Amino acid sequence: MSLIGMRIWVAFVTFISLAITIASYVNATLVINKLREEHNINVTLDWRHHCSIITSVILFGIYAYSVWTRNKVTSIIQNKFLRAILVLIPAVILLYVDISTIVYARPEAFTCSHKNGPTCHLWISSIYLSLIASLFVLAEVLMSVFMTPRAKSVDY
Repeated sequence: MSLIGMRIWVAFVTFISLAITIASYVNATLVINKLREEHNINVTLDWRHHCSIITSVILFGIYAYSVWTRNKVTSIIQNKFLRAILVLIPAVILLYVDISTIVYARPEAFTCSHKNGPTCHLWISSIYLSLIASLFVLAEVLMSVFMTPRAKSVDY
């Protein structure tokens, strides 16, 4: 698979992940507001939720720009290793957030009943799609580091 083909796939997967993440957190915000109004329960989003939203937006932005311009993101960042590190930072944060959510959640949190069906399915889809998106980003970064030629050094 070519590098641009992989970037197109990563852009598609990050877009789907971003759309599901936004839908999940809009739904969560509506549920939180309903709990506040009806039952005076003060529930807020966790730092992991904010990290998930922000890193999903950043990753989609990176790959949408990369596919839209049809050139490497390294046109802005000349060093491919610097680009790899800058793309890996949000991907690793998203991977950590998703894995910690899966590991530390109660087992019954991943079973959806008929009462909370759409909300539960959106939440679980959001977690697993962002996990898949971050794994795609890791694969693309490895491909771009090992498949692209090293930039020519210029002697002054």
